[in-house]
Amino acid sequence: MAAMILPQVKTKAILRTPKSTSLRHMDHGILKICYFLKKESKILTCSRAASVLSHVIKGNNLCKEKVLHIELLQPTPILGSPEPLLHCMVKYLALASCMKSKDGKSSTSENVFVQSVILKLLIIWLSDCPNAVQCFLDSHSHLTYLLELVSSPTTTVGVRGLTAVLLGECVIYNKSNASGKDAYSIADAISQKVGFTSYFLKFDEMQKSHLFTSAKPFLPIKPLTRSTVASMDEIEYGRTEPSDEHCMLTSVFDSPFIYSLECLVADIREKMVEAHRSPKSQVTVVPADLEQQGEENDVDYIKRLKTFVEKHYHEIQASRDFGFMFLINALCQFSTSLE
Repeated sequence: MAAMILPQVKTKAILRTPKSTSLRHMDHGILKICYFLKKESKILTCSRAASVLSHVIKGNNLCKEKVLHIELLQPTPILGSPEPLLHCMVKYLALASCMKSKDGKSSTSENVFVQSVILKLLIIWLSDCPNAVQCFLDSHSHLTYLLELVSSPTTTVGVRGLTAVLLGECVIYNKSNASGKDAYSIADAISQKVGFTSYFLKFDEMQKSHLFTSAKPFLPIKPLTRSTVASMDEIEYGRTEPSDEHCMLTSVFDSPFIYSLECLVADIREKMVEAHRSPKSQVTVVPADLEQQGEENDVDYIKRLKTFVEKHYHEIQASRDFGFMFLINALCQFSTSLE
């Protein structure tokens, strides 16, 4: 089932085709991927589709915006109205942590793989896409879940690191001014729930992990000589077979993705503390009285603004006069006491 959507060559070809043709093919491909994402009973198939979708939207903000408006219908009407695909992915991320194998036991390797794939998709999706960040933060439970996941002792170093990167994107790509959803609020929540020292430590642990350090760019092929053959024999003789879990995760932590993570981590380290240091008092808040009403024309709106300003001006002037008179009285009493 996943094999029909896995080939990356076709995906890259779609991105290189002219704009109109690309969008037509992309629409068909995205709908096909969303069909697999809808099958909650097959969470592994969902992760395969998520992997393909991450390749489709990578570096393509137009496609990110397009996928952002896709909604998936619930299996039964009683579960509620359709929800955005981005919200569904967070739900699948939570489901992956409790996924079990056929024998009823928890499958750690599959859980970690699915979580890593979905986190990779979300990181690519939110990267340099403020609208995706806003959609992600529309549900407060998403932020709460990430704050729990990044501190969970039962998750792996890689999952905690990717979660920390996703949280950082909610700060550095946040353009919202809404209370509780702005960059300051997210940074403050990270500081309160996790702590910046522990939070930044998640980056260090991930970057020191074997999966992160072992992913290196391919070296140029050397000419085949006796010395190179001998060295290859020594390498093959001393090499241990990687585990299935390692092979699965290596496909997630490829060299291009790791390079993008390094750039993101550098930006997050620089801008996270800066966002938290910016006090809320620096954020301009417009009182509700100053906003133009729905049926109010421009002339009436200007008159109301003028009245509002004059009223507050007189209040400020009166308070200044009162303060000045209080100061004069205090000085008079002080001079009298000296006499």
